[in-house]
Amino acid sequence: MTDTTTTEEIRAGMAAAVRAATDAMRETRDELLGKLRAAGFTQIEATYDGYGDSGDVNEITDGMERDLERDVSSFVWDFAYSRHPGFENNQGGQGVLTWDIAADKITLDHGDNYVEIDYTFEEDL
Repeated sequence: MTDTTTTEEIRAGMAAAVRAATDAMRETRDELLGKLRAAGFTQIEATYDGYGDSGDVNEITDGMERDLERDVSSFVWDFAYSRHPGFENNQGGQGVLTWDIAADKITLDHGDNYVEIDYTFEEDL
């Protein structure tokens, strides 16, 4: 049996998946925005980090009801990951997401970690 899927079909499928993920993120953002405004929040700040194939949201604005905090935390991780996929691998990365609830503007301050090697080779000294 041979696979007859063309490159164009694969690309179209990938583009559709990206659109679906973007739409889902937008829906989640809109839903959370309404809940956060109703709860009286004007700004949300959350820190996250990851390395060695794992990571998490570490701190998030205080005063949130538990379920809302869980949902916002999940959104923060998904949002950061959508902008910097794979940042939790190897040496990892970290950042701060700040969400201006009134203006619905998100600022993402993200850093990727890396190992730098200063290599020299000397022969026949």
